[in-house]
Amino acid sequence: MHFARRNSTRIHHDSQREHPAQPARPSPYRSRRPPGIRAPSPPPRHPITRCCPPRAGLRWSGGRDLPETVRVQDGPRTLHQVEGRMSRMLKKAWRPLVALAAAAVAVVGTATNTQAQPSGFTPEHYNQIQFGMTVEQALAAGGGPQSCWATESTLECFAKDPLNGPHASFEFTRAGQLSRKWHEGIFEVKTPSITLAQYDKVALGMTEEQLWLAVSKDSCVLKGEAYPFYPSKQRYEREYMCAAEPGPHAPRAWFWFTNGALTDKYKSILT
Repeated sequence: MHFARRNSTRIHHDSQREHPAQPARPSPYRSRRPPGIRAPSPPPRHPITRCCPPRAGLRWSGGRDLPETVRVQDGPRTLHQVEGRMSRMLKKAWRPLVALAAAAVAVVGTATNTQAQPSGFTPEHYNQIQFGMTVEQALAAGGGPQSCWATESTLECFAKDPLNGPHASFEFTRAGQLSRKWHEGIFEVKTPSITLAQYDKVALGMTEEQLWLAVSKDSCVLKGEAYPFYPSKQRYEREYMCAAEPGPHAPRAWFWFTNGALTDKYKSILT
């Protein structure tokens, strides 16, 4: 026990013994330049910005802080001045394009106003256009350019307004012969009276004579007919439209025949 106490006392004295001071090592980061020579100024943080603290709340796209002043060609400007200059440059660049677009719209509007809108197509004109006619013959039978617009393979004729009025369409084969004719509103239904019960009586495979036994013929109108392989008449197509009430949006039904037999039918809000 005495030996342990003596050792602890010696350890206590050794811990408080003063050690000689060690020489300080030179810092590798301290400049060894002789006194009196000034160190060069540090380079700027960015080649186009000044070394000034960023302004609080100033943000650019991406969320990075930008300095208050930006160097441009004619000297430093604030960021708001730079944005205003860019906006003026974009406006100047777009002005010629806007002027060109306005001129094009004016030219198109003038051409549209000077060109007469076709009108005057009648049911008599429709019946005079027969299968096998050429585009020129059909155009002459339909009333000429005053009533129709013609292309190499189609003919569009109008009774009143080309956008909403009654009109008729004619299609021609590659040989230039009329093979299909169709109209919308050129012929009107005499007595609209078809009902849902009459529509349900019509079955696929019926002939036109059987159709008129189930539905009144005065409530229907022939909308279109075609010889798809003209001049061959092996396939003949017809389309009938039947109305329940007068008016363009009345309940209706459609029936399609091929070579005299009903192949398809469709109804719209019939009751």
